[in-house]
Amino acid sequence: MKVEVTNIKWESDNMEEVKNLETTVVVDFPIELLQNENTKDIQDVIEDFASDEISNIVGFTHNGFGTTKILSV
Repeated sequence: MKVEVTNIKWESDNMEEVKNLETTVVVDFPIELLQNENTKDIQDVIEDFASDEISNIVGFTHNGFGTTKILSV
């Protein structure tokens, strides 16, 4: 499943490093994670995964993001 993460607020000790980074990233979400989660809301599972994955993709941490949107399943 592809998930779009928008309004990313990048974080760095040197904000000059992150000022030109995209604020929208598309991540591949492994749908099987939803099958293993019984206690969390689906949106929470998607947002938790997206939070880690956008930092892994770009190489910088973030201080939150606005929305996640499912693009395809």
